[in-house]
Amino acid sequence: MKITLSQLSIINSLSLYVWDPLKDRGSLWNTSATLVLGKAFLIYLKYSGLLWISIIWFLSGGLFFVGAGQSVVFITIPPLARDLGLSEVQTGIIFASSALAWMVFSPYWGKLSDRIGRKLVVLIGLLGCALSLILFSTALTLGTSNTLLGWKLLTVLILARMINGILGSATRPASGAWIADVTDPEERGGGYGRLNSGFSAGRIVGPAIAGFLLLISYTLPFYIFSLGLLLTTLVLLRQPGG
Repeated sequence: MKITLSQLSIINSLSLYVWDPLKDRGSLWNTSATLVLGKAFLIYLKYSGLLWISIIWFLSGGLFFVGAGQSVVFITIPPLARDLGLSEVQTGIIFASSALAWMVFSPYWGKLSDRIGRKLVVLIGLLGCALSLILFSTALTLGTSNTLLGWKLLTVLILARMINGILGSATRPASGAWIADVTDPEERGGGYGRLNSGFSAGRIVGPAIAGFLLLISYTLPFYIFSLGLLLTTLVLLRQPGG
């Protein structure tokens, strides 16, 4: 069984919080013992499914809110565009700017996760997506209240979508790499399937949830999905490895 970097960090954590006290009581202690005990523990986690199942569902949940956040933007802007004084071309630029940034920066985040770790890049992506949704919702509120108009409104909306494209694009490639780190080859396909199903579910269920929330406020879906992203960030922050 090959020990990955993320798994090795689990061993180190276990040695710090569980086995190190034994050393203080005079027990024989060395690095080999740490690796043997740690490897035995990882084998247990592997066959019990605990090592990667929890992480994969948390990552899938994060991508659910990413997909839902994307979809709520798509269904909100077109009806509001004319009321905000935006032309079809300007509306297209808002969407295209995010897609272009996503395409350019997504490979970069994947490479960066090899150097600084999967978890940090995933968290950057989730927080970036949440920030984008909050800024986008704020711009819509200011626009409909005639506080922010014309090119200023357009600039803020493009900026919000660019943040999503630049930072939000970090989550998917780093999540996929994280799954590869904590699964064996025979488990990897199922892991990727669960991961992508979260994003797809968000794209499908997001508009339905947003439809009900829009009856209360057209900005409420943005804040609900942002809250989901922030909660997922806090949960992943406590996960071992990455």
